[in-house]
Amino acid sequence: MTRCQYSVRHGSAGAPRQNVELQVLNRGGKRRGLRLGRVLRPLLRLPLAAGLAVLSACQAEQQFSTKYACSFVYYASYHPNSALTLALGNAGHYCIVAPKVVGGVTHLAMTPNIGSWTTEQTDVAMVTAIENERLSYDNMGANRRLIVGLSNFNGLKAFDGQCPYCLDKGSSPNRPLAWTDKGQMLECANCKTKYNPNADGVPVNGNEETPRLIEYRADYNGERLYVHN
Repeated sequence: MTRCQYSVRHGSAGAPRQNVELQVLNRGGKRRGLRLGRVLRPLLRLPLAAGLAVLSACQAEQQFSTKYACSFVYYASYHPNSALTLALGNAGHYCIVAPKVVGGVTHLAMTPNIGSWTTEQTDVAMVTAIENERLSYDNMGANRRLIVGLSNFNGLKAFDGQCPYCLDKGSSPNRPLAWTDKGQMLECANCKTKYNPNADGVPVNGNEETPRLIEYRADYNGERLYVHN
């Protein structure tokens, strides 16, 4: 009577070898090995692939914050010459964006990190019906202040405009970041921590407890910017 035994041999690092051997025992007790690597190898890789997918998803969740509600829509096509619109197309350019109301109309106050700008480019009124009546500017992170721009290395980025270290310490929800070092860094006036937006918002000073900037998801199709959790 023929009897089959299935075994997987592992290398020194614990990874399955290229081939899987099926041992066939015949009546005389002699073994014959059948190589089934081409058939079983993809199956053996499935748990590893699934694990990597879960790890990748967890890392994405850790990268983008959900602690503070964020849902900001900006129609760049309506304001082609604004500081924010131009920052979206130029690497190394960022804008601090905060809403304000002037005469019943919402304005977006924009503070670019570099360059010379006119008032019309940095104080942009939301005058269309969809901008001023249908959109809300309440959910813009910890205290209605965002930093949006195009990183030199990592594409489109959106960060909270408040200092994450001070927010964690609970000192105040109003610890706004401001540009320093010729627009290359963001600094908190309260704790003096500096952050680099071109390096995923990592702190360049502080201590081991200092987190990087709070980051949100950002989507831009050339016409509309959407920053969200």
